[in-house]
Amino acid sequence: MFQHLSTIEKLLVLERYEEVGLHGLIEDLVIESCVKARFISRDDVSKCSSKFKWVQNTASYAINSYALNDEAEGRDEVSATLSSFDEFVEFCQSRTKEVLEFVSDKALESAPYLEDEEGSAKATDNEARLKLKGPNLF
Repeated sequence: MFQHLSTIEKLLVLERYEEVGLHGLIEDLVIESCVKARFISRDDVSKCSSKFKWVQNTASYAINSYALNDEAEGRDEVSATLSSFDEFVEFCQSRTKEVLEFVSDKALESAPYLEDEEGSAKATDNEARLKLKGPNLF
């Protein structure tokens, strides 16, 4: 994401951080990663589709939760300066990965499951969908 940036590009990243804060910057990185992974499309982002809003809301929830955890454990927010840029980038990438894992887990949890005759949940596309279990994602 931030590899091999010139000083001007680093300053642009820091300017974006000043505009939207750490929360907004990480949310941007999560959305960018979701587009890159084709979980959502650029069209979803531009039209604020329900899929995009779900990703945005879930990511925001995760970012706030991790920030609360950092506060509870006494960790300070990493400083965003040109001199500490590499440390800042490392933190952003690590936090983005954590949030992406959270979003992925929530997407998997919300996938529809069927209950077979013994009552155990299983996912299938080939059988009739008699009893959906779990919330609908989109």
